[in-house]
Amino acid sequence: MYKATDGMAGLGSVTVQLPPEWAIRSCIPPSPTPGEEPPITTQDPQIIVDSPHAVFGDTPWTQQSGGCGQQGNFIQLGVNFLKSANVSESSGERAGRILLAEWAKFRWGVFSESGHQRDPLYPPWYSSHPPSWEPNVCSDVVSLAHTPACPPHLNARCPWPHSTVENATSSLLATPQLPKVAYFCTPATHNSEAPTKHNALCSGRSTWEVIRQSKDFRNMRWVILSTHTSDSMVLNIQRRWDFVRKSVRRAIVYDLPDNARAGVIVFNERSKEVSPLSTLESVSDLRERVGSSLPRNPSSVRASQACIACALRAAAELLRTGGESS
Repeated sequence: MYKATDGMAGLGSVTVQLPPEWAIRSCIPPSPTPGEEPPITTQDPQIIVDSPHAVFGDTPWTQQSGGCGQQGNFIQLGVNFLKSANVSESSGERAGRILLAEWAKFRWGVFSESGHQRDPLYPPWYSSHPPSWEPNVCSDVVSLAHTPACPPHLNARCPWPHSTVENATSSLLATPQLPKVAYFCTPATHNSEAPTKHNALCSGRSTWEVIRQSKDFRNMRWVILSTHTSDSMVLNIQRRWDFVRKSVRRAIVYDLPDNARAGVIVFNERSKEVSPLSTLESVSDLRERVGSSLPRNPSSVRASQACIACALRAAAELLRTGGESS
């Protein structure tokens, strides 16, 4: 989750609620130490481990009775899913990606971004430019070298091979079972034409756009510092540039709160990104790297040639690629 959300979200704690009929001593939680608060037991568990489901078996699935962006009801999975996750490191990572995809559905109200066999509403293939066919999937890499082995318009059971997206890194809501997939689809990688359930219910918006609108992310600090580097003679003679560099470093290293996202742009007659948007933590050398990202010397471009519009466009683009620019 931490990687998929670019460092903006993670699970702080997990409460495990055991059935009351489990009287085995090894399953009884230890008594809290003096001064320690006992764990809070929720009456409505968010993830339920149960016997295999009639349709999904042991595979995790999410009940969502609300619409786009609305929290779901619960996630359910079979005990064999947890057992299989302990077989090897790769199986554990695979289980983690699958469960993360279901958590995104439950917590942030997003939906599946791939087609399914025998599904007339969200089929495995679609054709945006007849007579060619494309796999119904949201992915940053889609190979069209593979064509369906059967006529999709006549057979909803026609599968699409995972080899069409084997090198993809997104989307978790499409192919979480693939080993390289680690991210959600962003506006830059989203396929709004694909007839997926997510596109149908979320008006073609990417999963990351919907997730960013969640209350979990609304009040986060996003800071873009655009610094003018023109007219080195004035800046160097009066040592103003040293003052600028120290001020930027102080603001980023000491003043910005944890989990703020900061990026740095310099501009003269053109703009340049010297540090991309990064999530700042209290214990990390990342703050120092971002805070010290300004060049040691300013440019020789005259101040009258400075392109402020270039800096504003670069800042807007930096916000857009890192999330929503609102």
